Amino acid sequence: MTGEFNLPFILLLVFPMIISGIGHMLIVKFDFFSSLKVPVNQKLFGANKTWRGIVVMPVLTILSMWILFSLHELRVIDAGPLLNVHPVVSGFLLGLAYVLGELPNSFIKRRLGVAPGMLPQRNRFFFFILDHSDSALGCIVVYRLLFGFSWFSLLWMLILGIVIHTVINLILYAAKIRKNPF
Repeated sequence: MTGEFNLPFILLLVFPMIISGIGHMLIVKFDFFSSLKVPVNQKLFGANKTWRGIVVMPVLTILSMWILFSLHELRVIDAGPLLNVHPVVSGFLLGLAYVLGELPNSFIKRRLGVAPGMLPQRNRFFFFILDHSDSALGCIVVYRLLFGFSWFSLLWMLILGIVIHTVINLILYAAKIRKNPF
């Protein structure tokens, strides 16, 4: 992909993470797969980073990638270079990158004494941006390595990802699926 701005394609790149992220929030809200609701390491990352997320996000992202492939086969969308990697592989790696991308942020906030799911009072805007971009940054690495997308496209994916993540959080909060809006 060249350096031009292609909004439909960039939204296509964000789509699997939107679907899997919303699905994960519903699973958390209704406490499905509660046997996996075990912190990965509560001291390092807090109580909210659980094995459930590590298992569920890749599975949901695989399903999201299959949706893209199916829509391409039905000629509803042009998934272009996303077809170069099997949806199980790309979905698994994107879902895993999504959850692993959140861990450094959680680690930093635990060292600062910030409660899980909260923003610190100091440097609040910085942590707001970090909270809404950490998973996207993980996915950007995968998109770059698997598909070779341009840095320009990936930068736009990051920017739109932050905006979309914020809007979805507000919607999920209004629907009482999230405990806090950010």
